[in-house]
Amino acid sequence: MTDNHGDQASSLRAKVQELLGRVMSRQSTDAEIWRHYALLYGDRQSTRPGDNEKALHFLSKAHRCEVQARG
Repeated sequence: MTDNHGDQASSLRAKVQELLGRVMSRQSTDAEIWRHYALLYGDRQSTRPGDNEKALHFLSKAHRCEVQARG
């Protein structure tokens, strides 16, 4: 997939990961954002070995937020 400049959209992955990391440092109780963050790391496109573990950790945080929101 290409962006509006014709560059591969995958080249923006690191920037999006950094941006979501900053968002999560300020808004850490939103389960939906945690799920999207997990999908970004665990989409089977990464070649970095730790990304699946990060995705699992983020999904765990999303679940915790859901449970806490239900009370």
